[in-house]
Amino acid sequence: MTASLDHIAFTCHSRASGIAAFTAATGITLPQSGTHPDMGTHNALSALGPDTFLELITIDPAGQKPARPRWFGLDDLPMDYPLTPHAVILRSDDLAGDLRKGSELGLDLGTPMSLSRGNLTWKFAVRDDGKIHQNGTAPLLMQWDAIDPHPAANMTDHGLRLKSISVTTPEPEKLSQLCAALGWSDLTVLKGAPSWTFTLDINGKEVAL
Repeated sequence: MTASLDHIAFTCHSRASGIAAFTAATGITLPQSGTHPDMGTHNALSALGPDTFLELITIDPAGQKPARPRWFGLDDLPMDYPLTPHAVILRSDDLAGDLRKGSELGLDLGTPMSLSRGNLTWKFAVRDDGKIHQNGTAPLLMQWDAIDPHPAANMTDHGLRLKSISVTTPEPEKLSQLCAALGWSDLTVLKGAPSWTFTLDINGKEVAL
């Protein structure tokens, strides 16, 4: 089995400012969604198609700070962090097996946590320190429990579609090895300071963020 793209994630120092910045860049206002009490975060979501979506995830100031580091490395972000493409999340049909593939390459991709919201349940791999490996450029891994249809099918669809993903990383060979082991190749890997670029088609207009 191979991993496939589930969603892309942006973050910002607050959900409201992230939504405003995304609207300024794209003309699309992301609808606020739910909270993650176990992680002290909340989000805004938009479909990118029937089985992929875009997430803006930030610390929830009204939530309780968890006893552990938050996921997505959010605790390490500065107070004035601007809207930034932050992570790629792959869905797996064999999360334990895919995590072993990372371990075989010397990469700590995290430990599965069981999470739920409403009628949705899933497992998400989170490192003990909350960080994303490879200086934030390794894909995050998750596994949905039985879902049909994918949650994206029930999200607001603004006509956003993902055209391409590129990532720069100090160790492109290691990241390419990981993606090959996971069976995911829909990205361009470059050498440089860690960063993601998501190119979106917005009703026929391309915008790179």
